[in-house]
Amino acid sequence: MDPLTHVLLGAVTSQAVYGRRLGRTAAAVGGLAAFLPDADVFIRSATDPLLAVEYHRGFTHALAFAPVGGAAIAALWLLRSAWRSHGSVLWACATLAWVSHCLLDAATSYGTQLLWPFTRHRVGWDLISIIDPLFTLTLATGLAWSLVRAQVRPVRIALGLAVAYLAAGGIQLGRATALQRELAEAR
Repeated sequence: MDPLTHVLLGAVTSQAVYGRRLGRTAAAVGGLAAFLPDADVFIRSATDPLLAVEYHRGFTHALAFAPVGGAAIAALWLLRSAWRSHGSVLWACATLAWVSHCLLDAATSYGTQLLWPFTRHRVGWDLISIIDPLFTLTLATGLAWSLVRAQVRPVRIALGLAVAYLAAGGIQLGRATALQRELAEAR
């Protein structure tokens, strides 16, 4: 998925769940946390040009790594004494957004190593395209409305619509697979 959509989904998810406790900071924490799993693109080798392909959507996209990534993001806010009393909430907020990145990439056909270190198998549900402007626009609208109004309801609506959109993708995938199976059997 594209970086903008990841940032928006992380911000929307965090704002929907932690917006009342953290205010707009929840969106900032969530946006950054949902962006950073793609830092694995910097794992490169001059001698092995395929190393980047092998490691992208690898361990940084695993559910087991999300709490570590969430702690790194929360630590940035905890540098300021004003946020130290919110440490566990910041960590939970960042971890949730990190997980949103992992799950959204798993929803594409390319998939991720969601269950690393237990398996290197790529989980790919093929529910959404790598770039989907309608999905991204829904998230952006909900987040903007929520931040301007200082309410969590708009991001909750946007998150509900995003989940419904992915569910519709799953239904369409099932219908297409069934049709493909019928066609193959007929031939």
